[in-house]
Amino acid sequence: HGRFDAAGGSQVPPHHRGAIALHRGRLWVGAGEGRMYAGTFEEKGRWTSAALERGPYQDAVLAWESSVPEGTVLKLKVRSAESREGLDGAAWVDATGNRHVVTDSHRFAQVRAELGSDGKKTPVVRVSGFVKK
Repeated sequence: HGRFDAAGGSQVPPHHRGAIALHRGRLWVGAGEGRMYAGTFEEKGRWTSAALERGPYQDAVLAWESSVPEGTVLKLKVRSAESREGLDGAAWVDATGNRHVVTDSHRFAQVRAELGSDGKKTPVVRVSGFVKK
């Protein structure tokens, strides 16, 4: 197992499977067998969900959970359409709270999250998909 010095010494981050460490501004993830991957910490980013299908529930709403630590930003947008192909041309609308009512005739939807960090913490969003009202 590798050693990690949080004070920024000369030791290396751990490299066993599942180990995670923030070292000199980079996130290190252990992949096992001595391999590790590193990436920089991004202060801003955008994530878009795959197409979400309403299913058999006509009275369903699109739902998600989020955590927004102080100093971070999370802006959510939703778009919906009658078909999966129609999503590409659909307009994004601002979403608030943790649920969004989708037009009855729209069977598909997507969620887009704009995330902003303070360099130490980041917001988190977990999309549940369509749920009964």
